[in-house]
Amino acid sequence: MRIVRVSAIRETAPVDAPPHSPPFLNMAVAGYTHLAPLALLDALLAIERRLGRVRGSVRNAPRIIDLDLIFYGAHRMRTRALTLPHPRFHEREFVLAPLRDIGMW
Repeated sequence: MRIVRVSAIRETAPVDAPPHSPPFLNMAVAGYTHLAPLALLDALLAIERRLGRVRGSVRNAPRIIDLDLIFYGAHRMRTRALTLPHPRFHEREFVLAPLRDIGMW
């Protein structure tokens, strides 16, 4: 991926997380890739694994890293693995603020 824009890192209160979860750090990155959407998702998940992410049964629990694919150009899709654009991005200020930083929203 060729990265062209990176937002500031923002500390935010957890949303829909277990009680007493610590703040989360959020940012957005925009770039270009030759990978198709599902291949890009696979690459992001591989990065998470290399950095020590272990997916557990507690949804939205604190984690070492969480890479989400929010947009892929104007591409729209819905599969079991990936929905584009991300279905709840517009409801979450912790996503919208970094997107505004990089001119994507």
